[in-house]
Amino acid sequence: MATYSKRNHKWCVQVRKANHPNISKTFTHKKEAQTWAYEIERKIDQGLVLEISHPDYENLGEILKRYKSEITFTKRGGHLEAYRLAKIMRDPVAEKKISELSAMHIANYRNRRLKEVSACSVVKELTLISLSIDIARKEWGVPMRSNVVHDVKKPQPERGRDRRLSEEEHPVLLRSCSKSKSLWLTPLVILAIETGMRRGELLSLTWKDINLDLQVAHLDMTKNGFKRRCAFKFQSHHPTQILTS
Repeated sequence: MATYSKRNHKWCVQVRKANHPNISKTFTHKKEAQTWAYEIERKIDQGLVLEISHPDYENLGEILKRYKSEITFTKRGGHLEAYRLAKIMRDPVAEKKISELSAMHIANYRNRRLKEVSACSVVKELTLISLSIDIARKEWGVPMRSNVVHDVKKPQPERGRDRRLSEEEHPVLLRSCSKSKSLWLTPLVILAIETGMRRGELLSLTWKDINLDLQVAHLDMTKNGFKRRCAFKFQSHHPTQILTS
């Protein structure tokens, strides 16, 4: 059912249908509004109208931008997610209008990214897009009937690494690290190899977390949200030399 109202010498028409978001548009002449409303009702009856533009969210990029500012920066390690979102927002898929966005556009994005990054990275990016759309639909009132990402097959991530560095690779890696402008890279890599700590865990360490006598690092907050202790033992370096080099 369409309703009409005149405001500031223009006609505003709103189409309402059960189980479908309201659609509105403004015209100069009432006849144009009636023609548009009739066409929209016809498309809805035929199941042709699935999503409609929202005045504040014309394209996917605007949804991703709000998700980044309101949700990403509240997360632990949100800077990494923000980096991924920034990459997505520079891709043409971010310019797609909400009313036109389809699984095909997401699949094309997936295929492009698989030529540039690993399958695991692509899965994380698709998950971010999906989460953003879900929040937009359920909490921000963006009129999207479905989440198109759900209809796209995610790539199969490669098997995780199952070996350590060989004796020959270890010195090669450290020599390469020594050429870095960062004086902390070499000790950081040594500590990572010996403890298996994640990057975020290593970068969050302070001296109060380290017990050199017991050779134990105390991790107050980990990726899984639990505290844990990590033992380290260096055969070729003294811990103090590594941590203070």
